[in-house]
Amino acid sequence: MLSLKIWEFYKSGDHMKLCKACNPPRYKPLSDFYVNKSSKDGHQSNCKECEKAKYRKYYAENPKRRKVYIQKWSEQNPDRLLQHSATKRKKDLIQIKARKILNNEIRSGRIQRLPCEVCGDLKSQAHHHDYSKPLEVTFLCQLHHIEAHKNEITNLPEEPAA
Repeated sequence: MLSLKIWEFYKSGDHMKLCKACNPPRYKPLSDFYVNKSSKDGHQSNCKECEKAKYRKYYAENPKRRKVYIQKWSEQNPDRLLQHSATKRKKDLIQIKARKILNNEIRSGRIQRLPCEVCGDLKSQAHHHDYSKPLEVTFLCQLHHIEAHKNEITNLPEEPAA
């Protein structure tokens, strides 16, 4: 349960907090910080983006420790691992089905492969925004396709080409 002081802090509106890990340090809304009950304001000192970057760097620098951790977690949580595997398998099947439908349409000539919509490269790949709509795709080169999956592209067209 949150203390009365923290509760009043929340009730009073949208508050900002300084993330010193950002370069340069920036004020951000509290919603950009993970909850930490032991902190005065009830939130981590670093914003979510900086925390994620810190852990990505740590995992990249310590691949063996990460592998050991994953193996240990898998042994301790077999039921959650099975549930995760089943969910992932179902998601993968939906993606595979969408790719097959699109590839069949391209092969039959009903849909034409277009150049990358960002840079114009002729060697393009189909990017599905929604796998439940297998024929609604944006054609991107490999570089921009990878960036699209990382949500780093901001200038993609609003409506995907069909």
